[in-house]
Amino acid sequence: GGAANLNSDAPKKKKTKQTTLKPVSAKNDEQQKTKKPRKKPVRFTIQQKIEILEFVKTHGSVKEACRKYGCSKQSISEWQKEDYSTEAARFNSKATRVQKDDPYLRVKIGILAFYDLNKSMPKDLQINITGEVISARAKLIRDRLLERHNEANFLSPKEVKNLQECKFSRSWSNKIAQQNGWRSKRLHGEAGSVDVDKAAPQIEEICTLITEYDIDHVYNMDETGLFFKCLPNRSYLKKGDYKNARGNKLMKAKDRVTIYVCTNADGSDKVPLVMIGKAKKPRCFHNRR
Repeated sequence: GGAANLNSDAPKKKKTKQTTLKPVSAKNDEQQKTKKPRKKPVRFTIQQKIEILEFVKTHGSVKEACRKYGCSKQSISEWQKEDYSTEAARFNSKATRVQKDDPYLRVKIGILAFYDLNKSMPKDLQINITGEVISARAKLIRDRLLERHNEANFLSPKEVKNLQECKFSRSWSNKIAQQNGWRSKRLHGEAGSVDVDKAAPQIEEICTLITEYDIDHVYNMDETGLFFKCLPNRSYLKKGDYKNARGNKLMKAKDRVTIYVCTNADGSDKVPLVMIGKAKKPRCFHNRR
């Protein structure tokens, strides 16, 4: 009995759990899986900021603007302190911040006015705006500003110095186009010279006339030019033939014939090509040796 009591008073041993040690690489993999991916910071342009601020003014709710556009309350409060009604903000609408004290701001505003004026002109009087056109216009605006400054003295010394030293190169004009969101596009065809308003009544007359005939009896014909001697300006070459590859005069050959292309409205009848060649003996040299 005494031995039993002694055994009952003895401290009991705690049961230890067997743990398996995981390698460090496995722990890192688990941590990476549990971590939430970080959101990429969104940069809003000045145009987008103005749109968000107008939404807040009309609806009067910052929370709705944050949900709709994905921005924070802090950023909206910071935007409300800034002034986006200036000409600098209008010019840099694609940028994320307003550039203050820009010495070329007057020139940039003049280029914007030139672009709007060119767009408001009739299509046959509009010109294609290239980097060279922007540079030439900037130089003209620069000269006029300096002439007026000599009479009225309204430019700051920083503006005068930058206007006199700037060359308004091609890279400068490319930056201007990039700030405005302009893209250079290759123009094709002659549709830009057509006055749509004047042609509208004739188009309606033709449409009413076409309804009297079947679709397969309505044909469309157009002409195009074929430079039959002109060779392509690209060619596949082996690696060792790159240095010795040269072009020839036939790549810019101007020998040309006129071709007429004709087909009906549903494409069931494609008329063979008709070529208008050059006369062996032109009419102007008739009865002459």
